[in-house]
Amino acid sequence: MIRLLKFISDSFIWIGLCAGGSYIYTCALLKVPINWLTLLLISSATTALYSFLKILKKSSGKYKIVLGLSSLTAVASLFYSDFNSGYFILIPAGIVGIGYGYIPLYKNPLRSIPFIKIFIIAIVWVWVTTVFPIYINFEAFNLGHLVLINSQLLFLFGITVLFDIRDLKHDPSELKTIPQTIGIRSTQRLSLVLITLSSILILVSICHSDSSRFMLPIVLTSLSSLALASVSSEKRSYHYYTIIADGVLLFQGIIVLAFR
Repeated sequence: MIRLLKFISDSFIWIGLCAGGSYIYTCALLKVPINWLTLLLISSATTALYSFLKILKKSSGKYKIVLGLSSLTAVASLFYSDFNSGYFILIPAGIVGIGYGYIPLYKNPLRSIPFIKIFIIAIVWVWVTTVFPIYINFEAFNLGHLVLINSQLLFLFGITVLFDIRDLKHDPSELKTIPQTIGIRSTQRLSLVLITLSSILILVSICHSDSSRFMLPIVLTSLSSLALASVSSEKRSYHYYTIIADGVLLFQGIIVLAFR
């Protein structure tokens, strides 16, 4: 079982599933049906993007196979979906996602810009898994949608900053990541604050609505995320972060789906 999880994690299938979890979470709180082709598109495209960026660093047959299969799956799911102009909103996210690790004819990708790494990841993730579902299901954004978007941004910032703790020994000093700037303990506190604010924001938003049944799963997700943040350190293994920290996003989707 552990070997299987490591394989799924190393091949970026896991991160694709986690993106799917975030999409399911959004659909549940928006009270819209889960479009399984859209779910497949988001999950497979995420896996393809991470595989592509990995191949740029390490050309491996495994990653090339995963990239090929996930790309074909993404194209097929897009082809068979009820495609409309709303899907074009994914193009900027794709461009920024690729630019995060690779910009043609330019030596330094976006991730090399000081302070910006986690912001790119969080914004692209929320753009695809939260903004996109809202955009294709509603005629206009309302206050509840903006609350959900900002809540997810805070949550993603809180989770993503933990990966900068993991990468502390490997990131060059000129990146000026948050742990490099304020230290590990302060970064943990920042993560705790962001996750807490995210939970408070969405709980206040839904407490008097017909989505109040999701309060318990949101609290459980928040508590598990806070526990994760409190014990994170640069000594934790790579798979601790890729399976457990990323897994919170998958858990977020599964648990609200159970209460739907």
